[in-house]
Amino acid sequence: MRVLVFAAHQDDESIGMAGTIYKHTQRGDEVKVVFMTDGSGGALDVDPKELSRTREKEAIDACKVLGTDDLEFFRFKDGFLLYDYDTLVKTGRVIRSFRPDRVYVQHAEAPRGEDNLDHINTYYLVREAVFKTQYRNYPEFGKEIWRTSELYAYEVLYPLPEPNAFVDITDIIEVKKKAIRQHRSQMAAQPYWEQTGLALNRWRGLFTGLGEYVEAFKAVKTRLF
Repeated sequence: MRVLVFAAHQDDESIGMAGTIYKHTQRGDEVKVVFMTDGSGGALDVDPKELSRTREKEAIDACKVLGTDDLEFFRFKDGFLLYDYDTLVKTGRVIRSFRPDRVYVQHAEAPRGEDNLDHINTYYLVREAVFKTQYRNYPEFGKEIWRTSELYAYEVLYPLPEPNAFVDITDIIEVKKKAIRQHRSQMAAQPYWEQTGLALNRWRGLFTGLGEYVEAFKAVKTRLF
């Protein structure tokens, strides 16, 4: 299976679905992770360009823990990710070039005040690109069309209102912790993010009964046969 993971920022992939990424790589799936923004807005007291370089290195280290070194950085401005022609075309091109069987993207279902525009626009860009890349009348995305079979939304810090797919990560929770901790700049700036992410996994485990730690998803597009 070819798996494509989209993350708005460098750390969303680890907080949101590190366990699932690791399970994919450990069973032999080919996993690519795409980061939409440059990460320059993740701290107040660091030069933005320096922070961007630091966060890319941290993302490489985190994904190495999870078993993949296939990363791509779009480097759109952190905090200002727009839904426009340029961002949609770039998103669609990576889908047509990688030809994934399954795509993951963080969800956009957060109330006003708890939302993050980068997260929201990442979701809508990916959902629209998955739709458009299957049709020949959008040559901007590349010559060969691609029909992605499965699209799943994952949660980072704000819970999905109605998740319908779950992955028990209890046996690999230490791997997830190690991946999250590679994002040192973000854990220093927001030290509660690791605890919040793990608490969400623990809460999902408690209420699903599937394990002690569980990652939750919403199946946006899937296939039965």
